[in-house]
Amino acid sequence: MPKPGFFRMLACVGVALLAAGCTKWSSSSSAVNTDGQTPAAAPGAVTGLRVTQPHPWNATPTTWKVTVAWHAPASGTAVDHYEVARDGRTVDRDVTTTSFQDADIEPSAAYHYQVMAVSADGTAGEPAKASAKTGEPSLQDARLDGKYVTRFTPTSSSLGINRTIPALVIFTANCGTGACDSQYRRVGLSGSGTLHRTGASYAGSVSAPFAILSCQGGRINESLSFAIHVTKGDVVRGQWTATAYEGSLTETASSSGCVTATNHWTITGKTSP
Repeated sequence: MPKPGFFRMLACVGVALLAAGCTKWSSSSSAVNTDGQTPAAAPGAVTGLRVTQPHPWNATPTTWKVTVAWHAPASGTAVDHYEVARDGRTVDRDVTTTSFQDADIEPSAAYHYQVMAVSADGTAGEPAKASAKTGEPSLQDARLDGKYVTRFTPTSSSLGINRTIPALVIFTANCGTGACDSQYRRVGLSGSGTLHRTGASYAGSVSAPFAILSCQGGRINESLSFAIHVTKGDVVRGQWTATAYEGSLTETASSSGCVTATNHWTITGKTSP
């Protein structure tokens, strides 16, 4: 009769053989997914990815579009559709042609696009990448509208004024959209008037107080003659807008305010934060 230790030895050998068999089966099935299916092949990468844009750009927001176009992959699994991403975020998951028009963009901005080919089972190929810096409409189409931090620097003065005056100026366009004549008003003072637009330049006379005071030290209405032109534009509240300007102001007070004086100023302004 076998000794008791003999059966324990047989049990250990059996366990070892079973473990070896499992190990051998696992190594032979490493290319199979947990659901028993072989991974699907991906489409190749698209080629010739490019971004085209309007030439020239204009100030009408409905025309602010770019076209992203590409060629189908030359190899790999058949393509069912394409996915397009802008700046790391998917903008269309089901493009069935080899182009995409992006209407959610603005002038004077940088955009980065990725396009991936996707097979019918959802397997995506490697992304192709392209970048574009959008152009700008003309400055003459920039809308003079909003609050502007403005500096008035004297160039000559019959009163000996020699200090720069910082002021907050509000321009209000006389039209709902686009560039047109604009109303001038300085915050904190009465009086306003219209500056008439010619391209990127604005000019006009305004009856309003400025720097010359009456003999009693009070504010008086003066003749303010402006000549400014737009030097920079950007998109503000969805419209192509002047964000900086420069020019000149001639300020004249008649003797009806008990003072006769003339001051000349240079002007620089930029949009208020």
